[in-house]
Amino acid sequence: MFGQSATFLIGPVVSKHFYTAPESELGKEMYKLLIVALFGPNLNTEAAIQLVLKGTRPKMLKCYVPQILTEAQDYFSKWQDCGTVDLVHEFERLITLAIARCLLGRDVREILNERIPALLRDLSGGILPISVLFPYLPIPAHNRRDKARDNLLYIIMNSRKNSPQPEEDFLQTLLEDGDDINSEQISAFILSVLFVGKHTTASTAVWTGAYLLQHKTYFSKVFEEQKELFGRHGLDRF
Repeated sequence: MFGQSATFLIGPVVSKHFYTAPESELGKEMYKLLIVALFGPNLNTEAAIQLVLKGTRPKMLKCYVPQILTEAQDYFSKWQDCGTVDLVHEFERLITLAIARCLLGRDVREILNERIPALLRDLSGGILPISVLFPYLPIPAHNRRDKARDNLLYIIMNSRKNSPQPEEDFLQTLLEDGDDINSEQISAFILSVLFVGKHTTASTAVWTGAYLLQHKTYFSKVFEEQKELFGRHGLDRF
């Protein structure tokens, strides 16, 4: 392909090689180029690792449960009693809202209107097979990706500047403890959290939902298990 060799790793057995291969077999340079194209040049994942650990410590994770529950109830309350939905679209939308509320706070969640999911879709649309080899090729998909990235970074950077009372959330952890990273790096990292979290969690949720709908016996068991767990932890809003 364009004078370069391409290897496709498909399936759980060979995909393990992607995560364990030495640098001599699987270089990171092309991967880094794609990451920069998606999230900008200020993403510093190494400096943010400790911040991730702080933002996902047990105390914080427990705080997220009621927030996720509220988001889910508010979202599904708008559904009709019967009808047809697109699980991919619905779960991506719901999980984007939940991630924004739990990790990035009320400020980002409240500005997460229809424009934000559209920008995230444009960002996702900039990941094409050709993007791996030529991440800055001037094609419409890349142009939309770059515009969406810049708009999202601007929104995130300005979301908490005028907040009268900051919350104890993942974003505030970054702002207070991120001595080694600046505001541009924080914004790039937040964008990566939104993007990666939405894709991985939504994919899992969609496949789980699809299988449960196909196997009603398991669906009933899972439903009863969730009711029991919610009751055990004092959550009566199931």
